[in-house]
Amino acid sequence: MKNQHLLFLLTVVGLLLFNFLFWQENMGVNLPLFSIFLIGLAYYKSPLTGKRKEFYFGLIGVVLTGLVLCWHHSEFSIFMHFASVFITLATLKHKRITTVFEGIVASLITYATGPFTWYKALKEREKGNKKLAMTFSFIKLCLIPLLAFVLFFIIYKNANPKFDELTLTIT
Repeated sequence: MKNQHLLFLLTVVGLLLFNFLFWQENMGVNLPLFSIFLIGLAYYKSPLTGKRKEFYFGLIGVVLTGLVLCWHHSEFSIFMHFASVFITLATLKHKRITTVFEGIVASLITYATGPFTWYKALKEREKGNKKLAMTFSFIKLCLIPLLAFVLFFIIYKNANPKFDELTLTIT
């Protein structure tokens, strides 16, 4: 339980760090700094798989692409930095990755199936926890329709000047 609290605290620190580093800023030194924090957080969550040479090679790649990003700052260097971060995170998650190609494939599969895996894990936890089941039901029934309403309200308000005039008192 203590581990979960620390992981939650580190996640909140990561959100604050992300906001501090990227609010109204371009990508530069902030991206490699946040990438190192993100990899450190992932390493904290699964330290046993991180003690492999593939992980350390990936970490060296992250540092090198971060330096190139700061020095050259092109779209390609940003893309390569993201790719090296994703491959390094994939080597932490999957123990059998031994080549860069396997890391690329594993990272693409992990990030494509991530939301479905998260939803499946949440549904499994929901079965044993009534409070979580009620929270999940509240999110499905209230918050998602409310967010959809607000999104479409904003889109229609920006697209229609007459509707914008009518809603000035609300907004």
